[in-house]
Amino acid sequence: MGQISDSTSNEVLSEFVALRGNNGQRMEFKQLDADVKSFASRLRCRLDNAHVPVVQQIGCLDPAARQARETSKATH
Repeated sequence: MGQISDSTSNEVLSEFVALRGNNGQRMEFKQLDADVKSFASRLRCRLDNAHVPVVQQIGCLDPAARQARETSKATH
């Protein structure tokens, strides 16, 4: 469980709970790393959606849509 907050205002921007689906087994670091990167990508998507008109918003649960947006921003 964690929170992401604005460093200036301390406003909570996001909260998350990581569910472990590995039958109580110890999580490997590479899985934790992948989970954190996925969470960060979804958070970035939601923040990006907040700054564009509704017709330009994408589904943040769709990894392909997030990747396409992130790739297009990297080339600009």
